[in-house]
Amino acid sequence: MITVQRNLPANLIESDRELFSPHLTHEIPEPTLRAHHNVRASGMGILIKGLSLLPDAFPDTLESKEWSWESSKYNRLPTKLKLIAKSHLPGRRKVLTAPCLWCTDTWSLSYFFWLTETLSRLEFIRNELDAGWPLILPDHYLVVDFVKTALELFGIDNLVPVPLGWHYLLSEVHIPTRTAGIHHFNPDLVQKVGQRFRSANIAQPTGLSDKIHISRRKARIRKFINQDEVEAVFDHFGYSTVCMEDFSFREQVGMLTNARVLASIHGAGLANMLMMPPGSQVFEMRMRGNFNSSFFNLAAACTHPYYYQSCEPEKPNLNEQQNNFIADISLLRQNLERIEKARQP
Repeated sequence: MITVQRNLPANLIESDRELFSPHLTHEIPEPTLRAHHNVRASGMGILIKGLSLLPDAFPDTLESKEWSWESSKYNRLPTKLKLIAKSHLPGRRKVLTAPCLWCTDTWSLSYFFWLTETLSRLEFIRNELDAGWPLILPDHYLVVDFVKTALELFGIDNLVPVPLGWHYLLSEVHIPTRTAGIHHFNPDLVQKVGQRFRSANIAQPTGLSDKIHISRRKARIRKFINQDEVEAVFDHFGYSTVCMEDFSFREQVGMLTNARVLASIHGAGLANMLMMPPGSQVFEMRMRGNFNSSFFNLAAACTHPYYYQSCEPEKPNLNEQQNNFIADISLLRQNLERIEKARQP
């Protein structure tokens, strides 16, 4: 097992200590590479072996069944039998006899999971990739900008895409286990992913600061009610406020590999912190109450000092993912002043 140690937030409010204390130490298993034989891979990203769906195709295969509903919906008997029956239909099938690799599950097209988990798994199997083993993945992944660009930047080009409606029979497929549980990260592999992005040496988009504030102004939900006031404060402290929808993934890589501070409301944009140099500062603005530790944990894995600000929800009866926030502007100024002082030599 790997023991992960995390520091408390750099701007901890003492009354919040109990939110963070349970997350300061955690154990994750060492990843392994498992060989499977005679596996049918579908263009949907489902893996079938005999009369079973291979658990490796789903995200809930490690120490917790917190997300077991994801595999359960595919393993309902009518759905499962339909998937297995389709995999044996004649016609759209192809046999691959050489050893190959697979590293995706049904959540891998999520931006957050692609950056933090799938790319970590690719780093874990880097020796096999460099030796020329083909990587099998669903065809529709390759039309997604952040997938296609990341694979290009990481020099992974021996790809075998499985089209929708097809099934590839993999005589010998090697699948890395998850590198950490959901909400957790393998520090060594996450840092290697970050270094891989930084090694691409992509220039930062013109006119941006090394302090980035990600705005969700264009999002449907999880944004600030007092967005104009929030952005005015960030502007005062020299941050560039950006909407990530306005940039290609390659431009985002250039933006973040050249950044030294990343601030954002709770959301997948914070996963970009793994691209920044070690020791960069991360500032998460989250909803007051229950604590989702994902970005606190990721900052620790990246060796970034972590700052936070608890915000009032627009609707107290809704959870963080479905809510809008109200930022305390005076507290925001205090936090940005603290980050600025920490940046001074």
